[in-house]
Amino acid sequence: MKKCVLFVTLSLGLLFVGSTVVSAEEFAPLPSVQSVDLGSLSDEAIEHFESEGFSENDEYYTETIVQTPPKSNGVQARAVNVITLTAGTKKVDNTTGYTSYIITATQAPFTKINMKLNVGSVKSFTSNITPYKGTYGYSGGIYSFYSGKRGYQGYRLQAQYTTTWGSGSTSCSAGGMTIGK
Repeated sequence: MKKCVLFVTLSLGLLFVGSTVVSAEEFAPLPSVQSVDLGSLSDEAIEHFESEGFSENDEYYTETIVQTPPKSNGVQARAVNVITLTAGTKKVDNTTGYTSYIITATQAPFTKINMKLNVGSVKSFTSNITPYKGTYGYSGGIYSFYSGKRGYQGYRLQAQYTTTWGSGSTSCSAGGMTIGK
């Protein structure tokens, strides 16, 4: 009798577990880099990019992460800090590009921001910012120079930040262009 009950229990258990197996073919993979339209950005981001000379014809990239309070101890947090980094790059001349960005936080203000722009795998440019006290958003830009062999270079922006809730990092694509001599 015990063997019969054990057999029925195992059979039902395997039946339920086996029915939840999903093949990878049922889901379409998400692209790793997605550009967004100017109109889908926040009003603050639209204002920033338009003041920098960007238009709807340019490509914008955004990345959003969530920061939890430092003393949540695994308990459901009442609030989270949503960090959003948005960037776009445009060509200035044959050897110069300009990457404009805006980084915002919803709950905890920034105390320090370090930006790094990688141009392909050949060059990087940094910018260290100490924002005004209580700043929930910062916008800026980084000029990049490349005088090597002319070719397409991808741009990637990395941000290391410190808020009143702690430190973190995020990165997003900033587009790319054909640049060089």
